[in-house]
Amino acid sequence: MNFIIISYRSLIILYCINQIKSERSIFGIYHLLTGKKSSQTISDANLYQLAHLFSIFTQLKREELVQCVNDLCSKGLVTSNGENKYTLTTSGSQFLADMLTEYPLPTYLNGWQYYDIGTDFWQRLSLCIQVLSNVLYEKKNYITIEQDEKHLIWIKEFLFSKNITKEKLATSIFQECKACLSGLSDLESTIFVLRLSSFERIGLTYKQIALLLKQDETRIQLLFFNVLHFMLRKIESAPEEYRLLYEISNLSRRILTLTESTQKTFKLIQEGKTIEEIVKVRGLKRNTIEDHIVEIAHNVKSFNISPYVSPSNLIKISKAQRDLQTMKLKPIKDHVGSDVSFFEIRLVLARRGDYHEA
Repeated sequence: MNFIIISYRSLIILYCINQIKSERSIFGIYHLLTGKKSSQTISDANLYQLAHLFSIFTQLKREELVQCVNDLCSKGLVTSNGENKYTLTTSGSQFLADMLTEYPLPTYLNGWQYYDIGTDFWQRLSLCIQVLSNVLYEKKNYITIEQDEKHLIWIKEFLFSKNITKEKLATSIFQECKACLSGLSDLESTIFVLRLSSFERIGLTYKQIALLLKQDETRIQLLFFNVLHFMLRKIESAPEEYRLLYEISNLSRRILTLTESTQKTFKLIQEGKTIEEIVKVRGLKRNTIEDHIVEIAHNVKSFNISPYVSPSNLIKISKAQRDLQTMKLKPIKDHVGSDVSFFEIRLVLARRGDYHEA
């Protein structure tokens, strides 16, 4: 198998196909990788332990995914089961294992938790460093790397709010970044630094870094995301140690990672309303409200599903899932019988998905 060559993006897609075990079509993978915030995508991300890859390929096109899967087929790594569903061949499974041993998925990547806030964090941090660098070297004529008005307003407010010299502020941010990056590999730290802009240079693109370091461009991109998510995790766990980075990250204003409509349903649940009452208040179908509740179960670990699933049905569904070794609803429904609803099965699987992720 060593003679087979695929890109790192293709390796990620091969990994996703392996995770979903032909229980979803490749377009379910597409929605997950491009960051579609639907109840189905969120459910799939959690059930198949793919939440860390959510939104990592926002620019991926459907035809590019299809071309990639066709290429994996031609190389004998996957085989079609019809209806745009695929499974790995025996040689494909071995190839995936070998490749992940040599090029493992980034350890701290967590797209579902940090993608949006990670983007804002980077835009603010990189802008802050560029502006401070130019101020300290008395460079006035330069173009900021960020043109978004909200970030330009933020940097002005941030700098004027500090009652310390710009030299002291720059030193403090540098020290916090240095401490926050400790624990990462030299390669990851190098990628982070190369992306930064200063008074004398503009940060490099993923493609430029890939050429410089002789690495796959997609791998460089994911390693960079890994750095940001690692930093956010570290900052979130110890905000008192990273006071400036915590302020820059905006983690204090972080909201639950729920779709907008689901947040409204969750608020009503917290007010003690039943499904029937929520259906009337929101003017939505019961199935839609049930989708929201499943999404909440996936994302809010403290959420109690017992009002919606009886203890006996919870045991029955959990046993069926273990026996059948599937996350697919219909086989489990056929196994447990008509007295258990699909909604109950989805809720229990949501909880079991959370358990496997821990």
